[in-house]
Amino acid sequence: MVVVVVLHWLFLRVTVVEGTMRSEPALAGPVVALLTWVLMVLPLFFVAAGFAGTRVVDRLQGAAGWSYTDYLAPRLLRLVSPVLALVVVSLAVVVVVTISSPGTGARLTAVTGNHLWFMAVYLLCVVVGPSAVRVHDLAGWWVLPAVLLGGSLLVDLAWFSGSLGYEQARWPNLVLVWLFCHQLGVLHARGTVQRLPTPVPVVVLLLAVLTLVVMVQLGPYAATNVGMADRPVSNLTPPNSALSVVGVAQLAVLTLVGRAVGTRPPRPWVGTATRWLGPRLLLVYLWHVPALGAVTFVGLIAPDVLLPAGTGAWLALRPFYLVLAVLLMGLVLVPVIAWERTVRSWKVSTSRPAVLTATVLGIAGTAIAWHAGIGPRPVPLVGVACLLVAMILLVQRTTTDNDRASDGYGDPAAVS
Repeated sequence: MVVVVVLHWLFLRVTVVEGTMRSEPALAGPVVALLTWVLMVLPLFFVAAGFAGTRVVDRLQGAAGWSYTDYLAPRLLRLVSPVLALVVVSLAVVVVVTISSPGTGARLTAVTGNHLWFMAVYLLCVVVGPSAVRVHDLAGWWVLPAVLLGGSLLVDLAWFSGSLGYEQARWPNLVLVWLFCHQLGVLHARGTVQRLPTPVPVVVLLLAVLTLVVMVQLGPYAATNVGMADRPVSNLTPPNSALSVVGVAQLAVLTLVGRAVGTRPPRPWVGTATRWLGPRLLLVYLWHVPALGAVTFVGLIAPDVLLPAGTGAWLALRPFYLVLAVLLMGLVLVPVIAWERTVRSWKVSTSRPAVLTATVLGIAGTAIAWHAGIGPRPVPLVGVACLLVAMILLVQRTTTDNDRASDGYGDPAAVS
């Protein structure tokens, strides 16, 4: 997550030229292009999501009388509540900016929710989690990954041949590519690769790297996974099967690292830091883009000095902006965590119709906030309404002492 946040903070270069604010990709060069393969951790996030979701499903299936609602409702609430907070606060800011500068407000509306695609897909992964585990256990480890990878390859073929436009290729591959990586996490949770001899994950890693080289050098796939100043086309826009292969390589590396570490327990400070960071990582992801936007607007005080057009001067100021963004992020997280503690003190709804309706509204609202933006326009406001109604459907306002004692933000030991 730290990698994603830092890359986002370095990705766009905002300058003011002749009184006009401009934004453009800041990264360029073959070394950076190579680093985008090493630092592309998004497949690994979905592998981790599949792994964690499988463990949750296994734990619930071991309990008597569990239902799909028992699995879905609390997880949906933990995702919808921080998204709703982000959208409401962002909407208020955009409204204020729009009143003073309609043009700037329109630009903010378009970009404020850009990073929420991840949340929309992650919500979908949570929804299909039990079914993904069931298919793996009943049909075999290879069936669903083969279907998903085959589907994304077909979409790639249609996209590269010009049969599909950008939007028509993006939507199906957002599902196919990232659910493929999620399914790799199910496979990892079942220990399928771990049980194989050590040479097998090594061979898998080498084959994955070789496949990527062929896809880029002999095929139509991009040489970078992030849009750059000199390479605007990437494998992330729209997502394609190269990212699925990256996920396979990362699973192989994860398996090899697991074998190297073995059963040795982590150092105490590592465990403490992990338990402290765990419940905050999602909040950091959600709020790092608004934090960077706020810091960038500080640069408008003296744009010639703080938002210089020269590349060298712009890079020299990056440490200053990163430190300022981190400090602002720390301030923002205080009320955000307080909100999350309040939400976690509420009882979760056990009504199946309410939870299923909230599921549809939560995914729809998040997708709208990502695709249509966040601002005082009809479609974005529909997204806000969807998230608000989803939140209302998911909670019962009756609290207990046990609920308040296990919010996950206090004692690190309280976080599993």
